[in-house]
Amino acid sequence: MKLDFYTSQPQPCSYLQNRQSTTLFADPQATLDSGIYGRLIEQGFRRSGEYLYRPGCPTCDACIPLRIPVTEFLPNRSQRRNWQRNRDIEVTALPAR
Repeated sequence: MKLDFYTSQPQPCSYLQNRQSTTLFADPQATLDSGIYGRLIEQGFRRSGEYLYRPGCPTCDACIPLRIPVTEFLPNRSQRRNWQRNRDIEVTALPAR
């Protein structure tokens, strides 16, 4: 399957001050199967509604997303110490208002 991509015009970067960014979009009219969709996600594409996109800046890759396998995470010594020092902090989820 051939998949077309489109690039936005340069615009102010939403991640880094004083930089310009572009966005690479996969063709929103294309029908993607799960294999192609998965490959795009692995390459840093994000989804918003019908749109699959990723930052496409030719001279920068500071905002490329990465996936962290959280089920395999093991805190290192410093993280365990920090967890112990801050165990008195309480987090409470509240509804948005």
